[in-house]
Amino acid sequence: MNDRLGELTGGGGGGSSVAPFEIAIDINDNGDGGGGGGGGGAGFMEGFFDKVNAVKKDIDAVKKACTDLDTLTQQATLTSSATVEADAKSQINTTIANTNNRVAHAKGLLQAMREETEAMKKDPSRAKPSEVRVRENLQNTLTRKFVDLAKDYQNRQNKYKTSVKKKAERQILAVKPSATEEELTTVFEQEDGVQRVMEAAILQQGDPVEVTHVLEEVKDTYHDVRRLEASILELHKMFMDLALLVDRQGEMLDQIEYQVKSASDYVKDANTDIAHAIDSSKKIRKRQCCMIIIVLVIIAIIVLVIYVMGS
Repeated sequence: MNDRLGELTGGGGGGSSVAPFEIAIDINDNGDGGGGGGGGGAGFMEGFFDKVNAVKKDIDAVKKACTDLDTLTQQATLTSSATVEADAKSQINTTIANTNNRVAHAKGLLQAMREETEAMKKDPSRAKPSEVRVRENLQNTLTRKFVDLAKDYQNRQNKYKTSVKKKAERQILAVKPSATEEELTTVFEQEDGVQRVMEAAILQQGDPVEVTHVLEEVKDTYHDVRRLEASILELHKMFMDLALLVDRQGEMLDQIEYQVKSASDYVKDANTDIAHAIDSSKKIRKRQCCMIIIVLVIIAIIVLVIYVMGS
């Protein structure tokens, strides 16, 4: 399965760039198909656990990236050094590109695992029910953890986007203090927004050198924001189907819980009925014993009377 999240291209701050997503998910049927023909076995489960471990590594990598993004965001937006800022932005772009590949890889593995398990459920000869349950439980756990982490990763990118926009706004206000909220918003919403605001700043301030310098920096920031927005959007699209899967799994768990509760109620009712049946059975046997004793007594009396009369 080959899965592409999208492409983040172009130059970031300081000449750095976010490379395109290069995702080649190697999901070989490590016994998943061949081992299944013989009624399951260790082969396909070993391949399954290889995928589980791969997803766990991807999750750990994304978790580390979230922490790194926080640190790099502070360096890129709070420093006064152009060199430090450029280096931090370059690292951020690299981190985002690598992490997006990790996220896409994990998503592809989870989808492949789910498809394999569904195929096994339709063909019981491929796996034992207990093995299918093991697969489903691990898939559900990993999917929920992955979706939660993907949302956290998306939030970190949003945080970085907000920070660079605020820094760009401060730079604009430094050369054009009278810039309105609408003008600042236009900078990041329209392609020529930066140019128009900077031209107005030159007319107002009269120092084209300083304004031009700020213009170039804000243009870089504009492109950074655009790439981030594209990354966030593609990331959102990518894990939405997994989020829907988690919701469906939750509904299934609710149904299972309901069925278990209903079964428990049925068992309680059945136990009550059995107890009543046992009591009734005891009473019937007691009555039968009494009737047998009475009949035996009557027979004994009749025999005794006949014996006495014969004598």
